[in-house]
Amino acid sequence: MERYEVTADDAVRLLVAASSQTDRELVDIADELCATGAMPDRGRHGRGGP
Repeated sequence: MERYEVTADDAVRLLVAASSQTDRELVDIADELCATGAMPDRGRHGRGGP
């Protein structure tokens, strides 16, 4: 939340959106964010992407 300067509610919305866009579980998105410090790349795990 601090890194992206968002509220707790906005942070959850961002995680939900990333989960939906990448077709991955929210907990996996959160784990990746904690491990790398970055939100996942949509193209890397998303549906129909290269």
